[in-house]
Amino acid sequence: MSTGIYSPKWFLQCFLGRTPFSLTLKLWDAYILDGERVLTAMAYTILKVHRKRLLKLPLEGLREFLQYSLAQPWALEDEAVLRHLRASMTQLRRMRCDLPPPAGPEEFPTRPLGLEPVSPAPGPLLPSPASEPPPRVEEPASPGPAARPEPPGPPPGQAIVQLAPQPQRTTFAVE
Repeated sequence: MSTGIYSPKWFLQCFLGRTPFSLTLKLWDAYILDGERVLTAMAYTILKVHRKRLLKLPLEGLREFLQYSLAQPWALEDEAVLRHLRASMTQLRRMRCDLPPPAGPEEFPTRPLGLEPVSPAPGPLLPSPASEPPPRVEEPASPGPAARPEPPGPPPGQAIVQLAPQPQRTTFAVE
């Protein structure tokens, strides 16, 4: 059975919901104290503690047990599991299997963060035919306020919010 079937939730959630809750709290304490070595050692400890049962299960039962049944109370007390965890950590450290090997060059980014090429701005959804000239805008006949150049529009996907102009108050004197 591939470890990718059951172990991602073990490691990504630090065994939350995969071991009895009281044990999970103690595992988190050990994780804070000893670091990421605890994750590998606890996975190894789970397999060692439940070895006899795991070897008897069919493939589907094995998957169900490793993904869901581990959260049920175990036959061992939490302190006994923690002793097994310490022994596993010592054994894995001696075999130099307590941490993954260093990352290879293919696992590192090839460009500095934030310098990925940016795709060009999207074009219009419905292109206008090239033979048709753009519509002509007529100037108003009455003289109006001096025309100011329009600032460029917002980036694509952003709306323009315009506030309505406030009317000017005019007072009339009555005689």
